[in-house]
Amino acid sequence: MQGDAESLPFADESFDAVINVEAAHGYPNFPRFLAEVARVLRPGGRFLYADFRSYLDFSQWEAAMADAPMRLLSERVINAEVLRGLDNLAPRYLDLVGHHLPACLRPFGRLFVGAPGSLMYRELQRGRLFVPDVLLRQGLSRLSRTGAPALGGSRDGRRRGALFEL
Repeated sequence: MQGDAESLPFADESFDAVINVEAAHGYPNFPRFLAEVARVLRPGGRFLYADFRSYLDFSQWEAAMADAPMRLLSERVINAEVLRGLDNLAPRYLDLVGHHLPACLRPFGRLFVGAPGSLMYRELQRGRLFVPDVLLRQGLSRLSRTGAPALGGSRDGRRRGALFEL
């Protein structure tokens, strides 16, 4: 089924789980998408989300997550795992880029696949681009922080975990 992530074509409380991987960074209205996910999840339903985010838009992303009408169950940055996956898949991806893209598009292909040495790869290494892995649960109340530090940046650019009440 084809639809709009900010206006999902499903009835309220239709799903036990919603999964969104590496897509939401392209949605014009991320908070609207989160509201739609909450709408289509049954009470107690789970939302699993992983996506690329830049340190430049992190505070907006964090505010949208905090305002989401779902409870946070877990949150962590999986850059190391993503980098390991990119390293393992690089030969295959670079072969595909080399054989299926015209020479003039190959630099964009290498960037798109996150090949080692590409800007995306280096930004993941530096912590200027990060991949949060988040699990939320549909519930009656919004996120409630326990007072732990947020998953925000620090002076060294690394992300810190956040704790939330369940």
